[in-house]
Amino acid sequence: MLNFINSLACIPALWPSTWLLDTHGLRPGILCAALGTVAAGLLRWLSFLAPTPAGKVGMLGVGSFSAGLFGPFALEASTKAAAHWFSGNGRLTANAVMSIGAPLGVAAGQFLGPLIVNEDPNNIDLFNFVIFAFTVFCFGGAFLVFNNPSHPPSASASQEKVKYGEGWRQIIWNRHFWIAVTVGGTAIATPSTMSTFSSNYLKPYGYSEDLAGNLGMTLFGGGIASAIVLSRVLDYTKAHITVMKVLAFTLLIGVVLFYVACVHLNAVWLLYCGCVVIGMGAIPNLAITLELCVESTFPIAEATSTGILYLFSQIFTVVMIALSNALIDSDGKPWKSLVMLITFNGITCVAAALYNTPNRRIELEKKKVNEL
Repeated sequence: MLNFINSLACIPALWPSTWLLDTHGLRPGILCAALGTVAAGLLRWLSFLAPTPAGKVGMLGVGSFSAGLFGPFALEASTKAAAHWFSGNGRLTANAVMSIGAPLGVAAGQFLGPLIVNEDPNNIDLFNFVIFAFTVFCFGGAFLVFNNPSHPPSASASQEKVKYGEGWRQIIWNRHFWIAVTVGGTAIATPSTMSTFSSNYLKPYGYSEDLAGNLGMTLFGGGIASAIVLSRVLDYTKAHITVMKVLAFTLLIGVVLFYVACVHLNAVWLLYCGCVVIGMGAIPNLAITLELCVESTFPIAEATSTGILYLFSQIFTVVMIALSNALIDSDGKPWKSLVMLITFNGITCVAAALYNTPNRRIELEKKKVNEL
């Protein structure tokens, strides 16, 4: 439920977060994100002071909503930071490293949560304190962020951007942008939904809670490693579009493997294989589609396209979570929920195959190099 609340909160954050980043720059956006995240962590930790269980749940809900409200200010900054501070041969790598912060946080939570709580509900307050302490530690780093370097690292970084309102009008009619949003949104929503429902998927078929946590770490661990490797390769090959299509199909294969292993074969090794493939298909494609959203809409400012992708990823997540709940059988078996995820990803593969537009920033930078 708290994950659901967090996803819902991202929706009203779209306009203020993109406006602040695209009109005032990185620094105020990151400072706003850091301050809001600290406040959200504090609210969650102070829930232990609530006099009633209902009051505690309410404070946890408000804290989760606040985290979701301020999270986009940081999430949407990744493409802007990559574009303004890195050249074309390092932009995707920088974006990948920044964008994997969210899945890395999920993986850390899945690892640390069971260790700290240790099946004792009284330890949940300690876990919330650890989260709050970490947000305070990270808050200081926000003051080290600045809008721009003294010299633009690329020709595209020095290009004047379209005004904020005009950028929105242009994006609405850009079909290739919406394809990239669909692919990227599904790449975020699928592992998010599977992380939320990991126990619900596995327990009805006799698997343990510990296995659910281990599979989650495997998914995010494999995805993060492949994201870093692929981003370095693509920064030099510029094969973003081809790899985006391949990864969309890879994600579909991973979900199918997970479904077959969980529902039909009772094979733990195949569950691990499925989670590795899901991670490899989803997490690297987040950074790639973030870059393609900017490439297909350039010279629109980066946070606008990034914010829309993250907005739709949250909408997809909310829809997938709601459908997963609705599709669980009366005996608790979730096989229909997994079929729904397969269907979602199948549609996304078809959409990805239709993406075919020039990478505008990359073409501009090649042109400038040829003119020298």
